[in-house]
Amino acid sequence: MADKMRLEAKVVDYAKVVSELEAAKVKIEQLKKKVRSEDDHSKEHILALQELVMKLHDQEMKTVETESDVQLKLRKLKDLENQADELKKSNQSLRKENSDLAQIRICSDHCFFCLGG
Repeated sequence: MADKMRLEAKVVDYAKVVSELEAAKVKIEQLKKKVRSEDDHSKEHILALQELVMKLHDQEMKTVETESDVQLKLRKLKDLENQADELKKSNQSLRKENSDLAQIRICSDHCFFCLGG
């Protein structure tokens, strides 16, 4: 009788272990599914971050190009300002020269009339 009770206890324990094993298998499958889902989500997140990095890199390159263009335009503007200053000086010099020549002509015409020409 003791053997029968021990055997029944082992059967109960076996049934309990089998039940726990089945529950563990179900839990393992749930965890695997969760890991796959998180893996997929992580991959999507990585792709989104890679796209963002590419966009930021493109923006940075455009900014660098824009800054280079601005620097070039500023240099050209400075050159044009220098040329304008030189032209103003040249123009003033030519006006002075014209004025001096006009004075000389007036004086020579006046002297010509004075001498009875």
